[in-house]
Amino acid sequence: MDDLIYGRNPVKEALKSGRNLREILISKKSSGISEILRLAKEKSVVVKFVDPKKFRSFKENTQGVVAYCSAIRFSELFNVLDSLKKNNKIPFILICDHIKDPHNLGALLRTAYAVGVNCVILPKRRTAPINAIVEKASVGAINFLDICLVTNLVQTIKKLKELGIFVYCADMKGDVFYEYNLKGPIALVVGSEGEGVSLLVKKSCDALLKIPMKNPIDSLNVSVAGAIIMYEISKQIFFK
Repeated sequence: MDDLIYGRNPVKEALKSGRNLREILISKKSSGISEILRLAKEKSVVVKFVDPKKFRSFKENTQGVVAYCSAIRFSELFNVLDSLKKNNKIPFILICDHIKDPHNLGALLRTAYAVGVNCVILPKRRTAPINAIVEKASVGAINFLDICLVTNLVQTIKKLKELGIFVYCADMKGDVFYEYNLKGPIALVVGSEGEGVSLLVKKSCDALLKIPMKNPIDSLNVSVAGAIIMYEISKQIFFK
């Protein structure tokens, strides 16, 4: 679901216009890119310097610069929160940390939409790209969710807490999730099976939630674990 933008000037103009650029690839031998680097830093767009051979796979003249522009439109987090407040809606947020498998990310987005999540937060780095695999796994739910990209999850969580949103983290070392009162403004952080939620993000959360299991197993797939806890939150918020 990425659009490609080729060449120094087109990429520069895309940055100036505020388009949702996911990533910029720049040849290690490129010159005249100082303005692109400045704008990318200002817009918090990921830049990668790569081997010039990488650009042989592109059919267009790239001038050693290619940008990936997400085909979906991302939302601005605090605009979403302001809109929820104006419409008297309870913030129910899913935060995905280190979700690198597009099938897992898509499945989480599908469940999030089904249970009433009104905002999904993804880090700009170390996350699966929003592509056709994610779109298919979400069964179209991706088009109905406010998805927000942020530069720093720890700082974002801090701001959410300042706004009165309680932030929980799914973690096997936590307390049993259904024993908590999960009503009110809430955010749930989930991480990948392999790495889980990063330590700094985990420490930023208000509490850790675990899913008790009858038989010994290291962990559940993140999309399954996330779905179980999201449904419990949904039950407490929306259903009596």
